[in-house]
Amino acid sequence: MSGWMDTTNVPFSPTVERAPELWPVFWTNSVLGWAGHIRIDDNVTYIWLGDATRPTDLNFSVLTNIQITATRTVLSITSGPIDLNITFLSPIEPADPVKQSFPFTYIALTAASNDGRPHNVQVYSDISGQWVSGDWNDVTKWNLTSTDTILYHAVTLETPLAFSEKNNQAEDTITYYASLLTQQMTYMADTDANCRGQFSSQGHLMNTVNEGPAPIKTGADNVFAISMDLRTVTATSEPVVWAVGMVRDPAVQAVTASGMQETRSPYWRIAGTTQDMLTAFLQDYSNAVERAESLDLVLAINASAVSPHAADLVSLAARQAFAGTELTVGDSGTSYNTSDVKIFMKDLGASRRVNPVEVMYAAFSAFLSVNATWGGWLLRPVLDFAASPMWRQAYAPRDIGDSYPNATGSPVTAHVQGVEQSGNMLIMTIAHARATGDGSLIRAYDYTLLKQWADYLVNNTSSMPPNQITADLGSKENSTNLAVKGIIAIAAMAQACAAMDEPADAQRYLSVAQAYASTWKSLALASDGHILASYDDSTNPSWALEYNLYADKLLGTNILDAAVYSSETSFVQSLLSANPDGLPISSDQLGPKANADTAWTLFTAMTMTDSGVRDNLIDYVWNIASRNMSGTIFSTLVALDGKGGAEGNSAASPGVGAMFAPIALNLPNSRITVPQLSNSTSTNPSNPTSPGSPDNSASSSHSNVRPIVGGVVGGIGLLVLLGVGFFLWRRRRAAEDEKLDAAATQPRPYNYARETSQAWGSPAALNLPIDTSAEPTEPTAAYPRMMAKAAEPRQPQALATTGSVHMSNSGPSSNSEPPTLAPRGDIANQVSPQEVQSLRQEVQNLRLVMQSLREGAMEPPPTYHEEDL
Repeated sequence: MSGWMDTTNVPFSPTVERAPELWPVFWTNSVLGWAGHIRIDDNVTYIWLGDATRPTDLNFSVLTNIQITATRTVLSITSGPIDLNITFLSPIEPADPVKQSFPFTYIALTAASNDGRPHNVQVYSDISGQWVSGDWNDVTKWNLTSTDTILYHAVTLETPLAFSEKNNQAEDTITYYASLLTQQMTYMADTDANCRGQFSSQGHLMNTVNEGPAPIKTGADNVFAISMDLRTVTATSEPVVWAVGMVRDPAVQAVTASGMQETRSPYWRIAGTTQDMLTAFLQDYSNAVERAESLDLVLAINASAVSPHAADLVSLAARQAFAGTELTVGDSGTSYNTSDVKIFMKDLGASRRVNPVEVMYAAFSAFLSVNATWGGWLLRPVLDFAASPMWRQAYAPRDIGDSYPNATGSPVTAHVQGVEQSGNMLIMTIAHARATGDGSLIRAYDYTLLKQWADYLVNNTSSMPPNQITADLGSKENSTNLAVKGIIAIAAMAQACAAMDEPADAQRYLSVAQAYASTWKSLALASDGHILASYDDSTNPSWALEYNLYADKLLGTNILDAAVYSSETSFVQSLLSANPDGLPISSDQLGPKANADTAWTLFTAMTMTDSGVRDNLIDYVWNIASRNMSGTIFSTLVALDGKGGAEGNSAASPGVGAMFAPIALNLPNSRITVPQLSNSTSTNPSNPTSPGSPDNSASSSHSNVRPIVGGVVGGIGLLVLLGVGFFLWRRRRAAEDEKLDAAATQPRPYNYARETSQAWGSPAALNLPIDTSAEPTEPTAAYPRMMAKAAEPRQPQALATTGSVHMSNSGPSSNSEPPTLAPRGDIANQVSPQEVQSLRQEVQNLRLVMQSLREGAMEPPPTYHEEDL
């Protein structure tokens, strides 16, 4: 499994086949003007991107292949005698929040002769004003800036509207189109006909900028173009790279735990201006590709350990899951607080809701799989809002605003999803603590907020949850799936209590969960043992995809016995035989207009006790994505009509992060450590200046600094010394064997320390503290948790009373040593004494290299200054 979704030798749909001649579109299907041309031998021009109204002197290129990874889409295109590889790279940067938050994408082009002869080649690309607004009547202005390193166009609205959107596009962006400055570059800002016509006829642009302002859409669109003369080409030695991105600052306005409103900046602002960052971004392309390839590979290996199609789905969903979020930092107006980090999510496709809790719940597997610390940053805005005076309900909110990017609360706060959303929040909070070992979110609100939600569930998740529904379309009362979510969340609260050294609370919640589970089984199971859609449902058949059982597996609560899972697996197998196109959420949604939920299908798949049934469910989602003939973006809710089109305006939802469910389920867990507060420290979350508040506690600060230093503490201390050492040993052994053995398909750690000391926006460049006093002896939140273990049942949480809880898959224990990170399987039994000695020498050499990197890594941060368009 290479990590690619590769279409070689697979027939294209008519839409895909025409990809080089179609305009890129926003997720709402509105056009984004983005063109690409290539001119060959001074007499013929081909279009490789964008459906221009083709003059007689332009030709369309031919698409020969598409490859998709978690971070990249690569188009293989033939333009007459020249073959092009066009790479769209949207980086996912687990080790560096600066890079992760920078809202730019690379587009890179390489060219090679396909007839063995050299050719004279020029390439061109432009964007239009359609990038800056969803209303084409809006008026834009623009300018061009050239430094000694880069050249870029900057386009914005003449009158930007802060924190506003039209047709789901932001009205307060500056859109940049940029490239590294070379002698072979020319540029132009003018009408589309003038720019493209000039390039087609002359092979270069006029280095002129037409005056604005002007409406986005007139008879002739204004475009912003950059071209390169590659001269005589047999095969390019370096790619041509453009960068495109949309900058908003401030990014979000939100409610704090004190009830005050704040504006928040994108996290990358801590490192410099847009120009600083854009320069570094373009200079870092080759390193960014290496990091992307490593991440793509480790995700593909970890997912394919479950199913090859699971790896494809992760590749398809990854960018979509994270593109729906913004990583922000607290902004006082004069400085940035890097201990105050929050991620905000937009409910793309369905609404403009901010941090929609049920979508977060679906996507949370992606955060756990790539960098679990990000999951805590995603939860914090909801926890702050719920702790503020604005929220007065006993249950969790369903979102923190209905008009992104305004996270200022919704006009209507009460809802009928109290069990649903309280269960979601408790499950995610405990999942984050288990994955990172960081219990600061449990402590942050003096633990009372989580207890309030757990007590609500105790009072409302008994035999029949009254007047409670799920967030699913067409959901009904008395849902067995909803009830089991509440029961699992109560059991998860017992784990939080144990971590807080509250054994009486822990035992109480666990006892309640066990009693409720017994009652649930008496009401929810049919005579053949399968789970009904709702309690005592007499409909025949009555069933539902019990996707919330995934949380039982993820958290290791084991609140239901193995017999329930076994019976449900057998029943689902019979359903799959009768429904070859896939399954809706429940039996009452069968019919000609039935819809499937791709997220919940993946969750359900990972609860099956039979690998064949599990893989069949995964394959159903893969088939839906593969046969998508509607042209819509990958969706959580799709029609079971053979076309795979989005239903309920759910295209582009970050909820497709559920495709990471197979990876997240096999990640190791850590001991939950809850930081202790001193007697003099306030624990009132409503006081933002209090030392014990979520934004300012020492524990919170430490927890947030560790992930910022990313691959330096965790990567150097453990992933480099052990992970890379092991990888190098395996590679040496593989070379001796002349090929990779079966362990090549086993999960491996990702080397997050790659180029740490030189890379733009690196922790060292930010002059952040680096702890070199000791190497970690257990997984921490300092680095992404990418190592998968063998798929095996998770054991119940040990109810320790020591203030920390050790999560173990080998049985409950409150005092055992932390788990050792290692690839799946027993390494000790595979390594000879000579190989151990060799590995030790590798590790010692790596220690010396890493020490030298540490000593030379501390550089001052870039100076921030205000910038004008």
